[in-house]
Amino acid sequence: FSLIVCATVLRGLGNFIHTHILTDTPLPVILITFMLVTVYGAHLGLETVARVGELLFPVVAFAFLIFFLFLSTEIHFTVIAPVFESGFPKIVLGALPLFIPYGESVLLLLLHPHLKRKGQAKKAFLIGSLAGGIVHIIIVALCIFVLGSEITIRQLYPAFVLAKKISFGEALERIEVPLSAIVFFLIYFKLVLNFYVSSVLFADTFRLRDYRSFLLPL
Repeated sequence: FSLIVCATVLRGLGNFIHTHILTDTPLPVILITFMLVTVYGAHLGLETVARVGELLFPVVAFAFLIFFLFLSTEIHFTVIAPVFESGFPKIVLGALPLFIPYGESVLLLLLHPHLKRKGQAKKAFLIGSLAGGIVHIIIVALCIFVLGSEITIRQLYPAFVLAKKISFGEALERIEVPLSAIVFFLIYFKLVLNFYVSSVLFADTFRLRDYRSFLLPL
């Protein structure tokens, strides 16, 4: 399962970069480059990846704050009128896909044996899940309130289209690429963790001590 998630995320990332940023670069080149970087990250180990994540967290939080503040002036609450037009049951069914990414969090259980302070694992997991859910809801709400529901459902990457609307006079424009670069880092962490878990699972299955033996074959 973790290997399938890793492959799906990698292909989605490659398609986005090939479609919107590096349009002249062949897709296999993009995929191979990111895969090599992912293998290298998994080779360095879980602690190294976690420390890099701690360093980048303030940058990601600041970028999200900028993203929200500059788009707050573009919000139009009238786009959701009439409220509950389709009925509450259909709205609930439409919201169910938002919970799908939480199913992947079961893979974090395999990281539990590597933790030094296992007693704080539950608290960290709940805080991280809650924070991720809030960010997810805010981004979806911004897409609907700024772009409108019709444009949002037609776009393959509505958050990228949303970032294109950020502007501050003529001094701050076209910042969707830097914001996308920050998102790439977040996706990279997901790739590394899934790839690391896949390698550890294969090593445990074949009773090998070092998971790094499976990095290149996978």
